[in-house]
Amino acid sequence: MRIFLRLRRAGILSFALSLLLCLAPAEASTSTTIEDISIHVALLDDGSAEIVQTWETNVSGKGSEFYIPQQNLGDMALYGFSVQEEGRSYIDEGWRWRTDRPREEKTGRFGIARTREGLELCWGQGAAGRHVYRVSWSFTNFVKAYDDYDAFNVRLVNSDMKPAPRRVRLTIEKPGRPFEQGEVHMWSFGFEGMISLSDGKVQVFSSRPLSSTNYVTVMLRFDKGIFQPSSVVEGSFERLKERAMKRAERGSAKSSYLGWLPDCWDEFLMLLPFLFFPFKFFSKRKGEQVGEHTTFQPLSKEVLRSLKEPTYWREIPFGGNLAAAYVGLQMVPGVKVEPRDLMGARFLRFLQQGNLEVVPAGEDLLLSGLSSLTSNSSLNPAPPTRSWWPWKKAGIRLRLIAEPGSEDPGEAVLFSIVRSAAGANEVLEERELLTWGEEHYSLFRAWQTAEEREGVRVFREQGASETTTTTSFWVRRWLFLGPRKPFEVETLTPEGERRLMELVGFRRYLQDFTLINERRVVELELWDDYLVFAALYGIAEQVAAEFLALYPDFADRSAVLRGGPGLAILRTADSFVESFTKPSYDPSSGGSSFSDGGDGSSGGGSGGGER
Repeated sequence: MRIFLRLRRAGILSFALSLLLCLAPAEASTSTTIEDISIHVALLDDGSAEIVQTWETNVSGKGSEFYIPQQNLGDMALYGFSVQEEGRSYIDEGWRWRTDRPREEKTGRFGIARTREGLELCWGQGAAGRHVYRVSWSFTNFVKAYDDYDAFNVRLVNSDMKPAPRRVRLTIEKPGRPFEQGEVHMWSFGFEGMISLSDGKVQVFSSRPLSSTNYVTVMLRFDKGIFQPSSVVEGSFERLKERAMKRAERGSAKSSYLGWLPDCWDEFLMLLPFLFFPFKFFSKRKGEQVGEHTTFQPLSKEVLRSLKEPTYWREIPFGGNLAAAYVGLQMVPGVKVEPRDLMGARFLRFLQQGNLEVVPAGEDLLLSGLSSLTSNSSLNPAPPTRSWWPWKKAGIRLRLIAEPGSEDPGEAVLFSIVRSAAGANEVLEERELLTWGEEHYSLFRAWQTAEEREGVRVFREQGASETTTTTSFWVRRWLFLGPRKPFEVETLTPEGERRLMELVGFRRYLQDFTLINERRVVELELWDDYLVFAALYGIAEQVAAEFLALYPDFADRSAVLRGGPGLAILRTADSFVESFTKPSYDPSSGGSSFSDGGDGSSGGGSGGGER
């Protein structure tokens, strides 16, 4: 019995330690980090490619060089390798690069090393600190001619990089010849993110930091006539696609249901036999889950009581940051906020900023969404009845006008999705969404992840939360780790508690707007901003009715309501979210991203980073 208990305790201890290691940051603060890899691929008429990678790094000084293995090149030839930093070209050592030299002998130099697997593109790190390297080279025979299509399947960021990049962005284009919707089909593999066609270019970006198991492989299929590739492959493109998609389909299904698990899933499976017996005893302390990866410590009883009776707050919370407000609302008991609410708020902001406009369906169509709104209060006279039924029949259409100018990642991801769904005419029709969304579920997940991560980042940046350590009953009692074994959670600071009070206080302020009856001119200029947040709260139609009751001409002054069926766009957001009901792993329409797969790719390989 004692031996059994010891084994049980040892197994649980191993599980706990592995779990803590999985959840800990992959790199210590003193280690080198690759913050961003931005890649530009210019495809030429003969199928060759000019590649430029920009690495934004923080060098610790422990290593001496960066390197990129290039394996499985097939008939591709690499040429024109060069490295620059801040406009200064490094010295080319050609094929004579020696990796076993000290840092000082590599600084400001680059070269190529041969290995049994292929080539390694190498350059010296230089002194410790921040560096931005511009690394470029070219490939022949990048795009290949198949019997039915022209295509390529190439790995552009390797697996097993140490360190793995925190963000990857990729643009693929043919200079002077924009790609059109329907003539290029797109797949990406090995990471969580999205791929889409925007402004005639293929855009790829990650939605979360890459781990050592991640990689970036891109497969594009082109209609004949765009390129005249020098490399000709016998057979159909379907052979290439089938090989790439085999593991992708399995990987996508796995990631859909097991996406919450840490990256060390294999180690977790090894420990599973030790965990079966004691698992029934585990009871996780309840916290506020935000997204898939961040847990906030439960709110105190005092804060919960205060949130039930908030005082009016007249300023827009979080400086208007929708992602932070979305994260905050998920922590407030009794407030139900869904992705459709956030997307509706984003759409209204697109209208407000001039990024989208509603395409009128006819002269007789009036402002939507107000026909059923009435008021029982004499202080709340009902606004003029306006019908939105014609729009229910015809469906709303949205025209893309301009890219958002902000650096808000959630806004950028969503607008990219809208552009991809709109197609070549850049008009998004509601009826298009039902089929489009089912085929691009990964894009919806990428947008959600981007919003949640940005919200948590803003919380931390504005001092509303901080990462702290805590213990819980199940750690102390059932894992036998002693009374003070901590794990990390996100904890609201007093500033964060105040921000939550402002968030719910502003909601109450909007709900009771006509009761307060404040019509200051300066406030009138903010009413569109108020409507955006009202959409996030799920009360946009109610608030719009109150605004019109106080100021009937507001519809003519509002960028959100003027010149079209205004709040019918919220129904478009609902349709958009509902269209992402399930993932589709038949990416025949293009634009699909998978967390695994991409087998049969050329170039790249495994390894790289710092050494």
